[in-house]
Amino acid sequence: MKRLLLILYILLHLQSLFCQYKIRITPYIMPQIILTGSDYNTGKFTQAPVTRKKVMRYSFGINYEVKRKWLAMGTGLIYSQKGQEYNIDLHKEFEYWRMVTYRTTTNYIEVPIYLKVRIAESMNAWELNVWSGIYLAKLIKESDNYQSVVFPLLVCVPYAGEWYTNHDMGAQLGLELNLNLSRNILFTAAASAEIGSIGIYDHDPWYYIYRLKESKNMVVGARIGIIYNIWKMED
Repeated sequence: MKRLLLILYILLHLQSLFCQYKIRITPYIMPQIILTGSDYNTGKFTQAPVTRKKVMRYSFGINYEVKRKWLAMGTGLIYSQKGQEYNIDLHKEFEYWRMVTYRTTTNYIEVPIYLKVRIAESMNAWELNVWSGIYLAKLIKESDNYQSVVFPLLVCVPYAGEWYTNHDMGAQLGLELNLNLSRNILFTAAASAEIGSIGIYDHDPWYYIYRLKESKNMVVGARIGIIYNIWKMED
């Protein structure tokens, strides 16, 4: 946490390097699709294949940017819902079992650090930007539905508990279109992606789902928000 605060302090004071700049505040919400994990069959359990389900989650937050001409640098604070869902098909081996769904939830507080470049614009109408950077994240909630999904002993999974990594970090990139609503207010819509670099499990899952241990957070989303130009300094 101290490192995050130090990074934020440095970024906020880098604005003194700009002789002419705008400060932008952007609250937003983003529906996001979780791409973490994969389908698989494994070892002697090939009779009960695992299929990853598409998971829709949400994130919302606020970004702070210092902008000068075509370049901006930014940070922010984001609440991001993530997780995984898998269908485990048991009916081939256990005739009285059908499809069961194993579900995990991992929610984070994230701090992004990024650079944004304007690549096209129409004066007083719109601008098109791309950005890339990194994010740092702290796990604040973890849960799964093990207690409500009964598995045969043959394919048992760990009990719910502290078996998730309590932090994450990775790369992010995006494409953003901003439309001018007034001199100091813009509507923003963006496509965004995050690729985590740290496995989400601190301890290897046991038995049937052991191959989930390599899972890393991967997210794509479409976000919308409002940009407020709150300050401008001149030479």
